Amino acid sequence: VCFIIGMTFAFCFGKKNTDAEAEWLESIMLYLQYGTVYYNDLTFYVVKKRISIAFILLLVCLTSYAAYILLFGIGIFGFIVGYLVSMYIIWKGIIGSIFFGISLLPHYLCYIYGYLKLLDYMRKKNSEEKRINQHGQSKYSYEWKKVIPIVVVIIGLLIECYVNPFFVKIFLKIFM
Repeated sequence: VCFIIGMTFAFCFGKKNTDAEAEWLESIMLYLQYGTVYYNDLTFYVVKKRISIAFILLLVCLTSYAAYILLFGIGIFGFIVGYLVSMYIIWKGIIGSIFFGISLLPHYLCYIYGYLKLLDYMRKKNSEEKRINQHGQSKYSYEWKKVIPIVVVIIGLLIECYVNPFFVKIFLKIFM
């Protein structure tokens, strides 16, 4: 629902700001197409951004209103993605929306899965510990439930820093 609201908002009100934003998008596309990607700098930047998001999510999970805050955050994220998809369509046509999708995939699938599992772990932490004690499961199997989301997010970071720039460059060289 928020995705559709974001798209509608972009088509109704976003056309006024398209000149400066379109120039910005064009400069980024040209840089990605012809520029050099400095993987170490990109990795440092991405890790810093993603760790701050994960830290905020963990703090939110500790509050009593975590479910409401997370639903609000998911709504805002849906609105922003809908807005950006529409703006990319306005700027570059259907190729712009495909570029937007390529720039977010596949690493965002890892992030979404990892963050949702991490949030689920935080939400079920107390009840899971009680079930483990009642059923006599080993602590070892319980520990893996904490490690898997972190490993998936790290895989997403590596994909975003080393694999995704390669795919974006190929797409831009072929279609732009």
